[in-house]
Amino acid sequence: MIYKQFKKIIKNLLKFVLQGIVAVVTIILKVGIRLEYSMQNQISLLGKESPKAPISRASKHDLLNDVGYIHTDKHREE
Repeated sequence: MIYKQFKKIIKNLLKFVLQGIVAVVTIILKVGIRLEYSMQNQISLLGKESPKAPISRASKHDLLNDVGYIHTDKHREE
């Protein structure tokens, strides 16, 4: 009788330990997958060219370039 209860307690204890191990391994795998995904994103971002800064249309210099005005020393003298 005591042997059967002892066997049952050991069986339940092993089940509990197994569930704990599975939970820990699952968490480790999920963290690893997320790290891999974020590293792949970082690598792909490094491989792409960075976008150029938008052209500011508020400056007069850009507006003059748009109409074809070339700023040279000759124009300054006039």
